Amino acid sequence: MSLKEFKNNLLNTPLLFNIVRSILVGGKRRMYNEIRTAVNAQSGDEILDIGCGTGEFAFLFNDSINYTGIDMNKDFLDHASSVYKNKKFILMDATKMNFKKNEFDTVLLLSFIHHFPEDLLDKILKEVNRVGKKVIILDPIPRKYNPLSRLFYALDRGDFIRKKEEQLRILSKHLTLDDYKEFKTGLYTLSIIKCSQKR
Repeated sequence: MSLKEFKNNLLNTPLLFNIVRSILVGGKRRMYNEIRTAVNAQSGDEILDIGCGTGEFAFLFNDSINYTGIDMNKDFLDHASSVYKNKKFILMDATKMNFKKNEFDTVLLLSFIHHFPEDLLDKILKEVNRVGKKVIILDPIPRKYNPLSRLFYALDRGDFIRKKEEQLRILSKHLTLDDYKEFKTGLYTLSIIKCSQKR
């Protein structure tokens, strides 16, 4: 078994995954606040969290918001369902989602796009544009590494951490770009990108 396979298998455990992510982003308060502000959810909004993993972002939305998370990791979804009993979690492939056109007010792609090569990401983003009116993307971008940052970036399961220009180029093929921001938290530099549906 390669080091990469060992790392990915280890991080398939929901508890360990949550612990490692918390270390990487230095707590999570700054990241959570940035997401809340970007989404600006209103009562009655329909929110779709693609690649929701262990459901760690579900708590950002109170019971007046209709939150749905999808992922392909059943163990993560089982964990999410046990923690957030009033939210909906579905095993679903993001390249062919079983949702209606414009079903969601906001689609979330949080720490998601760096897990996919461009050809597969194109398929996902095409679906995102179909089902969501607004899209919020949060993803790591490369930073000048100190030795500790290098180690923790290597722990990330995503193999496609892209520079700002690459993120925007790929997203703009499928979505309308509305705003871009970078912020540092823990050992990561993160981009948060607001997009809207490209008609």
